[in-house]
Amino acid sequence: MSIDKRGPNKYRFRKTYKGTTYTKTFYGSQKDVKKEHDKFINDVQNGKLDKTKNKTFEELVQTVWDVHIVKNLAPNTRMSYKFWLDLFLEKFGSRDAMSISVVEVEKFFNHLSKNHKPSSMKIAITIFLLIYNKGVSWRIIERNPFTGILRRKSYASPKNNMGELLSAEQIGILINAYRNENIYQRTGAYLALGCGLRKSEIRALKTTDIDFETNKITVSTQIANIEKNGKIIEGEKNPKDESQRVVIAPDFVIETIRELIKEREVISKDRYIFYNPSAKKPVSAAYFRNVLAKVLTENNLPTITFHDLRHLHATLLINQGTDIHSVAKRLGHKTISTTINTYIHGINEKDKMIADDLDKRLKEIEKKI
Repeated sequence: MSIDKRGPNKYRFRKTYKGTTYTKTFYGSQKDVKKEHDKFINDVQNGKLDKTKNKTFEELVQTVWDVHIVKNLAPNTRMSYKFWLDLFLEKFGSRDAMSISVVEVEKFFNHLSKNHKPSSMKIAITIFLLIYNKGVSWRIIERNPFTGILRRKSYASPKNNMGELLSAEQIGILINAYRNENIYQRTGAYLALGCGLRKSEIRALKTTDIDFETNKITVSTQIANIEKNGKIIEGEKNPKDESQRVVIAPDFVIETIRELIKEREVISKDRYIFYNPSAKKPVSAAYFRNVLAKVLTENNLPTITFHDLRHLHATLLINQGTDIHSVAKRLGHKTISTTINTYIHGINEKDKMIADDLDKRLKEIEKKI
């Protein structure tokens, strides 16, 4: 049971009774809140509140947020959900949840798709459907009118050609181009391309994670959104067990890290390698992005993201014949199915090369018979 102030003269009542969560938005003065809240509780307990009607979309979202999202999802995921939910609320917030038409929702998602990637749109649809599905399972609303429509909705998605992001020649151009960038940018790019580290893992690296004798890099933490004192902030977070790993780095990566550590003017007390002394914390999530864009433009290379450098690393390993289990372990994937599904193009290309080589070899043997 709760009373939440949602704005000037706006309050939200919430009560869970016999497994069902009821909410009501009340507009009025503070002196009337207690009286209205008591009436709300009485109506709930006496079955007078029709939970399937007059439920605004905002009330439905708020209930799912409080009961499910806040309690079950990680801070990073909640931030992603909040982004989309804010857009949904801006469009449909005050509307009766069951009065929103399929056509309106279709038009809304078509409009969003003009500014968001297909992969992002799939997430948006999943979140929108979650709100209604939870409402149905908690008996707040009678049905989800959008399930069949939105589940079938698809947006043009680029073919998953991880192996075709950059050619081998273009990768060489990229590596050489970074030699002209500052040591921090160069090292970050080399760690992604040469070791397959995620950006969050690179930002969390410390000098104690590097073994210069054996070229081993211990990946045990990442910088991510965490919850502290009820607020979501950036901080250190232990990755899933499968992501904690030791990666043996190529010499060009280790030498660059060594150079960076030697040239640093400010040393973090926490021993962070990528440290922003002004902010007194690791470099921001956007730190590497703009320089990569500049390097790509200056060298007439295709547009890729910083995370794509990790994909290129995996594709290079697959194409040179590294077994899929080793690739999955190096990337910190939970299962090899993740690796296979992500890099299916590169795996198929490698498999085709094996088949072609086998065909050629068998024909050579046949000629000798």
